[in-house]
Amino acid sequence: MYQRHSLFLFVFTIALSAVILGVLTALKRLKKLPVSNWILSLMPWLITLQVVLLFGVGSYDNWRLRGELRNVAPAEVGELVLSRGDVKTKVTNKTEIAKLLSLIQTLTYVAAHHSHPTDEFDVTFESKGQLYHYRLGRDSKLDDEYWVFRASNFGAGKQDIEIGRVRSAQLGPLVERLGQAGR
Repeated sequence: MYQRHSLFLFVFTIALSAVILGVLTALKRLKKLPVSNWILSLMPWLITLQVVLLFGVGSYDNWRLRGELRNVAPAEVGELVLSRGDVKTKVTNKTEIAKLLSLIQTLTYVAAHHSHPTDEFDVTFESKGQLYHYRLGRDSKLDDEYWVFRASNFGAGKQDIEIGRVRSAQLGPLVERLGQAGR
């Protein structure tokens, strides 16, 4: 399973570079340390490069996580669990699993449009010995759009990573039908 890059290192190096730039500038002004002008002019470029890398790595991680989900063969999933709150529904029908996973696998990157996920539910399944756990939520403004997160519950709280969105009028009714079948 793909592990996302730790962004802490990038944020730390950006902050450290900014501190070094500030110290070098102060020392030059106080004439305590002869600092070349080219070093001072290079530092903002270094910080800019680090910021670009930070966003680039984040985009790459999301691309890899979308690819990981798309590469799961629905036929190899024998059981899927839908969870909404405390209610869990086991789905074992291969046709229904294939329908649901195929819809979720149509996820793409969608730019933010000032909305948020609502009516969230979890989808958990195993394929080739790997456990996959995703959280989906209906968009607050577009009824046929669903946010897809790679879910994790490590540490103090949820560390969900948005990896894309699914636009489908069939997803909501399918999840409702499968959820009702388990009750």
